[in-house]
Amino acid sequence: MRIVVCVKWVPVLAAMRFDPATRRLVREKVPGEPSAFDVRALLAATALRAAHGGEVVALTMGPPAARDALVECLALGADRGVHLVDPVLAGSDTLATARALAAVLTREADKMPIGEQRAATQ
Repeated sequence: MRIVVCVKWVPVLAAMRFDPATRRLVREKVPGEPSAFDVRALLAATALRAAHGGEVVALTMGPPAARDALVECLALGADRGVHLVDPVLAGSDTLATARALAAVLTREADKMPIGEQRAATQ
């Protein structure tokens, strides 16, 4: 059984700052981390693997820095990581993102635990 966990690379909230002049969050040079909800899903997947065998694959889509999420997932017990990174995908809307992830999931997944929610920061 192959279990794929989608992992979103999100900014570390404590490192973000607000620019009062533009009234926007400043994301430049803000470190990232895997979503806490996705880490929980990954841990559930590793527990399923321990109980039933198989392989746990961490999947992320994002900029080159999102690779660090996969490195962390491998450290937490994932067997393999898949990173969708391509300039064509930069700035993808939700439909394009869903289609790109679905193409990988169709090929890779038997089971797919998911985190609780999705938002730009979590």
